[in-house]
Amino acid sequence: MIRKVPLVTGEYYHVLNKSVGGAAVFRNQREYAQMLSLIKYYQYQSATISYSQMVYLRKFDKILDNKWARDVLKDDGKWVNIIAYCLMPTHIHFLIQQKEDGGIKEFMRRIQSSYACYFNRRNKRKGPLWIGRFKGILIKDDSQLLHVTRYIHLNPTTAGLVENPEDWKYSSYQMYINRRLDGNHFIQVETTLDPIEYKNFVMKRRDYQKEIGLMKSLSQADELE
Repeated sequence: MIRKVPLVTGEYYHVLNKSVGGAAVFRNQREYAQMLSLIKYYQYQSATISYSQMVYLRKFDKILDNKWARDVLKDDGKWVNIIAYCLMPTHIHFLIQQKEDGGIKEFMRRIQSSYACYFNRRNKRKGPLWIGRFKGILIKDDSQLLHVTRYIHLNPTTAGLVENPEDWKYSSYQMYINRRLDGNHFIQVETTLDPIEYKNFVMKRRDYQKEIGLMKSLSQADELE
């Protein structure tokens, strides 16, 4: 099937997908941590070994561990740049720049497939975990990019999971307001606002976004193959 909206290398997209039937696919810290590890790993083109095999080999082979670090963690070998993200119990959000042709599609395919295998094995479950195609919106300018990062980071408050976005551990918001790498070294912050300005920018919208729920643009999101 031909994509309704082409994924153009160099462009930015708000990409999201949901679980089948709205079921919770992230239910505890371990499951969130697993997806974050997959995101970090599969953004690289050189991540050709499956994540589960890589973890096994790294555990028992220090030489391979060093080789993996040299060969995989290279910025010039990325499928995508991840500008912002938020993992929710039933869905995932990314603001992504495509670095190579087919990069977003390959990145999403890998993380979704790998996590589904992990989740099904862990919960003795069978069948698909995610609905078919992921959806997304082309980001047309810097202003829209900034507003989409805010929308993504406010998702947990909109859903009533936390009072403030900094209380949600599974998004890139802390990186934006603290500019600390910590375990989120895969995030590329793109805003001219300093951390205090960005926090004010987000918090001004918190209550309003909670009232209106999902942004209008999401309902108009184009299906991507």
